[in-house]
Parts: sequence; C-alpha cells; structure tokens
Amino acid sequence: MKKRVNRNALIAITVLVLTVAFNCDSHAAVNYLNLEMSARGAGMADGGFTAIGDQLSGINCNPANAAFLTRIEGYVMDNLYLSEINYLILNGLFPTGLANFHAMFMQLNTPVDKVTDLNGNDLTDTVQYTGNVMGFGISKSVGQYFGLGTNIKFAKQDMKLTTSSTGQKPGLDLMSPAIDAGLLFRSGGQAEDTGALSFRLGAAVLNLGTEKDMAIRAGIGLKVAGLSLGADMKSMISGGVTQFSAGAEYWVVNMLGLRGGARITPTSIVPSVGIGFKLHEFELDYAFTNYSDGLGATHMIGFTGWIGGGTAAKTGEAQKPDTKTAGKQMVVEPQQVVQPIQPMDIKPEDKINVAVADLTGQNVSSMEAATIADFLRGELINSGMFNVIERSNMDKILAEQGFQNTGCTTQECAIKMGRLLNVQSILVGSFSKLMEIYYINVRLVDVEQGLAVMAESVKCKSAEELQDAVAQLSQKIMQRIIQNRKKQ
Repeated sequence: MKKRVNRNALIAITVLVLTVAFNCDSHAAVNYLNLEMSARGAGMADGGFTAIGDQLSGINCNPANAAFLTRIEGYVMDNLYLSEINYLILNGLFPTGLANFHAMFMQLNTPVDKVTDLNGNDLTDTVQYTGNVMGFGISKSVGQYFGLGTNIKFAKQDMKLTTSSTGQKPGLDLMSPAIDAGLLFRSGGQAEDTGALSFRLGAAVLNLGTEKDMAIRAGIGLKVAGLSLGADMKSMISGGVTQFSAGAEYWVVNMLGLRGGARITPTSIVPSVGIGFKLHEFELDYAFTNYSDGLGATHMIGFTGWIGGGTAAKTGEAQKPDTKTAGKQMVVEPQQVVQPIQPMDIKPEDKINVAVADLTGQNVSSMEAATIADFLRGELINSGMFNVIERSNMDKILAEQGFQNTGCTTQECAIKMGRLLNVQSILVGSFSKLMEIYYINVRLVDVEQGLAVMAESVKCKSAEELQDAVAQLSQKIMQRIIQNRKKQ
C-alpha cells in the first residue's frame, strides 16, 4: 500500500512540476488557442465541459478530462466557418497503468484576402494567415474521485504577404509556447461508469505563457445514465469579457445523442445545437454554433474512435491478475455445449449463502448490466445449491450501512460488501460489449477467507443469446463448486 501511495504522489508531483517548468514568458498573442476543439462540446456551447468533457476532445477545456479515460482513443475534427476559415484538429490518447498520455495537432487556415487601404478600397496586395499548434500532455487519476492534467503546446503563426511589385515575401512568423493545467472532481467515483448519479467540478488555467490568451475556466456538471447537464465560466486573465455557458446532452438511445446550449455575455446570448451518433467503437458528432468575435457561424464535425477496453485505468492503477485464480478463466464459444446440471436437493444447512453484486457495465447501460445480474440470481436460485439474497434486501441493508452497491469490482470491495450482507460468498464482475460481442465475466469471492476462489466468463453474439449465456455461466459455476467439494 505504501508503494502505491508513493507512486501516485510521484505522478501527481510530476504533473505539477511540468506545469511550473514550462510556464515561460512570451509576448506573442496566439488568438486561435481559445477556439473550441470539440464538436460534442460545441453542441452544448461548452456548457460544463470543463467538468463533464470526459472524452479526448475535452482536453482543450480541461486537460484533467482525460484522467479517467481507459481506452486508446483517436479524435479528428474539422470546423468550416461560413467565412471560409478552416480549423482542423487531430488528437490521440494512450492510457497506461501509471498515467494517460495524449498528443494534439491543430491548424487554422484563412482564405487569401485582399488588403484594403484606409478608405476600404481593395489593393492588389493579398494576405493569408496560418496557425499551427502541436503539443503533448499527461493526465492522472488520483483514486476514484480526483484527476490532474496538463498540456504543453507550441503554437506557430505564419502570415504570408504578396504584393504586386515584389511578389510573395515573409510576413509574421512567431513561435509561442503555452501550457494548460487542470483539476477534476467526480463524486460518483467508479460507480459513475455504470450510470450512477455523479456530481462533477472542474477548473483549469489555460495558455500559460501567452499574454493575450491566458484564461481561467471553471465548470460544474451533473451526470446520470445518459443525461449530462453543465455550466461553465471562462474569464480572460488579460481583462477580456467573462463568458458564461450552459448546456445539456441526452442520449435518447445508445446510438443517438441530442445536445443544446447557449453562451452568455453582457451583450449577447448565442445558442448552439448538436447531435451525436455512436456505432460500435466509433462516434460521429455534429454541431452548429456562432461566434461574436468576428469568426461568425460554423459547422463542426468530429469523429472519435476507441480501441480496447477495461477498467484498470479508471482509478489510475492497472489491475493485477489474481495469482490464486490465474489461468482458470474459460470462455464458452456459441458452438460449445455445457452439460446441464439438474436442480439439486441439498439440505438447507449445506447451501451456500451468496449475494450477486451489480455488474459493471462497459459500453452497455447500467439497466442492461442490472438485468444480467438479475438473470444470474434467478439461475443460482433455481440450481438448488444457493441461498441467494434478493436485490431489494441487498439495497436495503447496504443503504442502512451507507454502502453503494454499484461500481464494486475489486476484491476488497466485494469482501466488505459480503460482510455487511452476512453471506459466505459474493459474485462480482462485469457485463460488456465489444464489436457486437457480449461478454460476461464474474468472480466468486469467499468472504470468510478473503479470496477469489474462481473466475468464469461467457460470451455471445447477440442480445437474444444473453439469457442462455447466463445459464451457461451458472452451470459452469456449479460444476466448479461440485469439483471443489469432491476434492475435499
């Protein structure tokens, strides 16, 4: 435990040291650093995105938004302003057990414009502006509830001037370093990933190292199931106008999300709207918004893709394999048949008192995960080998003790829950979906011994096969218990 705490402290200190080390002075003003880089956030007018921007696209509002991400993630976005300005963004995230690392590239291009004289008359001279930003960052979760993050960015402005007499000649060419630093708090901890109610707070200082673009952002948000609500405040340190925004996102079904919000300044209220589509491991986002700073209206399209899965990085620590059960997991292919075990007539005193904790959902809703847990309880009851505590009784007992059922995936949490429920064993695990394949993974934890005594898995290719898969899983658990009793 001491080594784990020291390691977390070391990562947190590293993030803060990087923040100080790269806080250099620069007189270059890189205005485009404050442009939005998230089509999802823009659809909500960035309302609360400092606190609820829990995708790679949210790191421009708060780099700590990446602290709890657990999968390799890529993001591409293109802004097409109606004034023909184009803004392209490429981001990548690589999570590890120690921290999450991310990289970014942004480019702003303006069309070739004619230069005018003081009277507004067009001259034969033209100008074109290009802005580029390259950077990298690191984010780290500290336990279940807190996240830290920082981005180090190098921004370059290039303005090309063309005159009728001399042709093209160099214009403005500036390189400016900048850094972001942010904090994030989520009250729901790991249970948030199963759709449980969670309150969020976020704060960030952006673009340290540039005079004109340094900003402070603070956000508040609420997340539950498919609904996210948030509000943000953004203030320019150089004395610019303070902007407030509020927004909402609601996933009507797993594949379709609707967004809306508004930016509020002393002189205007500007609405934004957006929509999101999820398909397998990809998400496509669209937003339409407007800016009051001369850029005007814009269409924003973002594309996000994920690779892999898992829950280890949600707490910033990789889950280590249980050496007592390593090598014992099995996956039942659809064509394999598990020989059914008939309901057994066992004396009441020989039955095992067991509880089934809510399963952690990965790429599925919390309701779907809870339904699978109910299927499993029913199968265990029908086996005749177990005394299964009902879900309603579990919730009542745990509520009296101030213990939350959702999000309990670790062995330590399972043992604590089992002792509160006064059972011999407890089943914990996850229900996930990856590339149209459903996976159910469970571990049986012996509460008295404090050990995970078995781990089993099943998978199926469609939702229609899930109940049969749960029946297979219960049969496998029963077979393992019978085998263990014979050995004794």
